[in-house]
Amino acid sequence: MTWREANGWWPNEAESTFGMDLFMGEEDQLGRGIGTQTVKKFVCKLFKSYGVTSVVIDVDPGNRRAFTCYSRAGFLPEAEVETPDGHALIMRFRKPKQ
Repeated sequence: MTWREANGWWPNEAESTFGMDLFMGEEDQLGRGIGTQTVKKFVCKLFKSYGVTSVVIDVDPGNRRAFTCYSRAGFLPEAEVETPDGHALIMRFRKPKQ
């Protein structure tokens, strides 16, 4: 079964898991840490305001900048999957236990 079959992209996930997809800025704005700060603040807002317990994102394994950004923000690599768009690395940011 692929990730898009069944009930959508994340058929085996709890309702408290959100999926995230985004594009970062122009080439001259990359590599400055702005994306990492923005992603981390956004995910923390989801945790505080919407009852989210984890956030997943699928990353092109060849996109080192995206991988580094998400890793620095708090995402951890979880699995490699095949999607209709090609090979992807699933990364997850879990809500810290309090």
